[in-house]
Amino acid sequence: MTRQRAEMRRNQSLLETYSSVADIDSRRDRAIESVELELRQAEARHAQLIKKRSGLLREAEFFQKRAMPPALAASLRESDSELAAQNSIMEAKRRDIEAIRNRFEQDRSRYIALTEPRPFPR
Repeated sequence: MTRQRAEMRRNQSLLETYSSVADIDSRRDRAIESVELELRQAEARHAQLIKKRSGLLREAEFFQKRAMPPALAASLRESDSELAAQNSIMEAKRRDIEAIRNRFEQDRSRYIALTEPRPFPR
């Protein structure tokens, strides 16, 4: 009984939230677009970090036969850490996009099921 009421409330909320399947698709696309922008920014930052790291590695080549300066070693470690963090951010954004797609697909399916005309039994 309580579960049925909760389901009815969710269904009513869904019907009040969206006016059509196209509305659901539009909102999904806007939500994905926002996260994709963040993903592109993270990818651009990742590219900058790769470029910076390659410069540090070129500099480190001069110290193969002797000790690397502590500042350079620290910069390489920091660069590796930043790259790992940026990779995590990009992966999280990709998961967010997939979660948005799944959530809106569930809403879309429920909306269609709730609004499609049902034939009357004879």
